[in-house]
Amino acid sequence: MKAIYFLIALILAGPVSLAQDPNFHVYLSFRQSNMEGHAKFEPQDTVGNERFQVLQSVDCSELGREAGNWYTAVPPLSRCDTGLTPTDYFGRTMVQNLPENVKVG
Repeated sequence: MKAIYFLIALILAGPVSLAQDPNFHVYLSFRQSNMEGHAKFEPQDTVGNERFQVLQSVDCSELGREAGNWYTAVPPLSRCDTGLTPTDYFGRTMVQNLPENVKVG
């Protein structure tokens, strides 16, 4: 009986796993507290590119962001009140060097 349930789950999960967007590249940016962004960002740092996305990890009502949702990546990326991080310019550099149809998150 367990095998039947497993087979049904496998069949149902198949189409979902194929529904991923091959033009959306996700990079994980694990950091320690010294990398979460202490540098102050300037106006030129806040110009976003819709191809560079961030998955919000905490609710930031002052930024209009909710945890678990994707947003155009503009600082602060790590938390609500942090500064510029290495991830900011990593993502910007990636979208500048990838084809126009590719998004980075």
